[in-house]
Amino acid sequence: MKIIPQGLVISILLLSEILITEARAQDVCTDPVKALSQAKPEQEKAIEQLGKCGKPAIPKVLDLLKTSQDTGLQLAASEALGKMGTDAIAPLTQLLKDPQAADSSRKLAIDSLSDIAKSEKKARNSILETLKERQEDPQEDQIIRLEAKEA
Repeated sequence: MKIIPQGLVISILLLSEILITEARAQDVCTDPVKALSQAKPEQEKAIEQLGKCGKPAIPKVLDLLKTSQDTGLQLAASEALGKMGTDAIAPLTQLLKDPQAADSSRKLAIDSLSDIAKSEKKARNSILETLKERQEDPQEDQIIRLEAKEA
């Protein structure tokens, strides 16, 4: 019987965990509906992975932000969109300007846009202009105006 050093066993386990995680991420990008139909902790992980899928995942993540009744999932969607960069600006701006959208979704859209503005210097001015419009619009909900001002 051959004895395998403990360090090698740990390395093999870590590598296998990395490979499994990458395979799951690929599954999420190719079939987000299946990934999001799991239990809540798995859904949050799937949303985080969708944030890494980029532009093709934006509609699904944005839909979660708009329609989910679970604030944890909405927050996860907001964070994922904030990491998607400039591709997410137009859909988030559209959501922000939609008076029919829930205030909670619009507030999280502001958070996402703020995250993008911090990481994408080229997009910062257009995002700030959008937030300023929301802040100065007298028809806008007071909570949204305040949130836009603070962003």
